[in-house]
Amino acid sequence: MRSRSTSASPAPCAAPNWTGRSVWGWQLPSLVVASTGVDPQQATLAVVWDFDSAQGQVAATFPYHFRSLPLRQELEAVAILKDEGARLGVPMTFATVGFAAEDVPEPFAAHGLLHDLHAAGHEVASHSWRHEWLPHLTTQQLRRSLVRSKVVLEHAAGEVGAVRGLVPPFNRPMSWLRHGIIRPGDRWAFPPGAAATIDGLLRTASGAGYEWIRLSIRPLISRGTDPLRAPFREGGITVVPHHCSGFDKRALALLDQAVERKAMLCVTGHPAGLFRPGNEHQDAVVGLLEQACRLRDQGKLRITTTAEAVLPHLPERSPA
Repeated sequence: MRSRSTSASPAPCAAPNWTGRSVWGWQLPSLVVASTGVDPQQATLAVVWDFDSAQGQVAATFPYHFRSLPLRQELEAVAILKDEGARLGVPMTFATVGFAAEDVPEPFAAHGLLHDLHAAGHEVASHSWRHEWLPHLTTQQLRRSLVRSKVVLEHAAGEVGAVRGLVPPFNRPMSWLRHGIIRPGDRWAFPPGAAATIDGLLRTASGAGYEWIRLSIRPLISRGTDPLRAPFREGGITVVPHHCSGFDKRALALLDQAVERKAMLCVTGHPAGLFRPGNEHQDAVVGLLEQACRLRDQGKLRITTTAEAVLPHLPERSPA
């Protein structure tokens, strides 16, 4: 196991200018985007971690064969990633469930870790409130999950407005009626609800104050689709396509393509994977990050949080 580094943390991202507003009874921020100074033509890498937390793992991975060890290993893995980020000067995005920021006991609680991640310059994003299967929620339940998770995660991070991104658990819904994409399991036909399709999820997430959302876009016919599709605006929010899971040869090949095309690459993984064989193992993760840093040092790549990466795709807004 690689030892943890004690080098300085990456410099925190510049704080945006926020002004408060109320959404569905909760006090949420409004973002004022001024000139970003970001070159949209420069290749960009955003690493997004699906930090399920203990609650998310129970809901998604271990509902019938429960073991406590993986729950604690994930917390250790996030700490290792934070240290690797400090060693390499690499900010990353950690999307976790709001339940981890509630007043709950360990290992379900991650208040201190979330605060430390934000203080070190990493981004804290929402992974819903308790890792729900979103397509089965009513519109009201979806709103409550998104708003509650945003509020409590920002409280843990210690900054109002810090949580700007949403990563839907299970990458659901996948049905996007406006684009003719229908997937089983999304309950898109009846009864209707905002959580049943991507169309409704985008509108609800935007209304809850989110600025970006990572989506797994899987058309029925994938031939000819761009493996490095750029972020785009739809439904009042910036959509970040999910390009690659894991840190293996495919991810390295996409990284080379992104540099050649001066495109954005979104690579995702699960912190718990650092302790498992496969494309999320610690050696694979460190290998890709170190290669990315070499490209960065050559002036070919920018490595940043997802919120910073999508700034060129955000409209300029003023307070109400």
